[in-house]
Amino acid sequence: MVEFQNLRIVFEEAVFGVEYGDETPQLVFKIMSRMESLSAMERLSAFISILDLLARCKNRNILGRATYFLDMRTTSLKRFNKVVDFIRAHMEDEIKLEDAAASVHMSYKRFSKWFVECAGVGFRRFVIKTRINKSCEYLYANNDSIQEICFRVWFNNVSNYNRLFHQIMGVTPTEFRENSIAKKNFIYLKEYYG
Repeated sequence: MVEFQNLRIVFEEAVFGVEYGDETPQLVFKIMSRMESLSAMERLSAFISILDLLARCKNRNILGRATYFLDMRTTSLKRFNKVVDFIRAHMEDEIKLEDAAASVHMSYKRFSKWFVECAGVGFRRFVIKTRINKSCEYLYANNDSIQEICFRVWFNNVSNYNRLFHQIMGVTPTEFRENSIAKKNFIYLKEYYG
């Protein structure tokens, strides 16, 4: 369908992993958080809205390297997805490179090099970014203190967490939460008053 032409890039980029910026993650999270209560057709419509938001986002970063995945798509992509699943499953625990390597039956040294080839960044940096992204979900979704969230996503030092959060997100955790609350309220008012 002609209407879906703009969505093709979303699926093509998804193979390599994409990090979306601006307000896109918050808008997608808001839609996803209410999908369970929707009817089947409303869920389909919400899903298409999410794809449209992703397609229109100008501030996005492709995480993997296209040439590597095109050459090694089946084996390497499955393996990489398994590592990402491992990281997500252990988000609130210590994540060691050795354990991640073992989860895909690779040696420590081979895994380290392979991971950089796949993700374009080292394993440690990838884990930090993933933890920061998870903390954004917590900051957006609940009123737990920043210190509690910091420790929940396995940072052992609040000032280090704040520094890394600012480095990756461009704002402090407090600013992120304030902006999220302001956007939530704005979206709510817009929906309520039309």
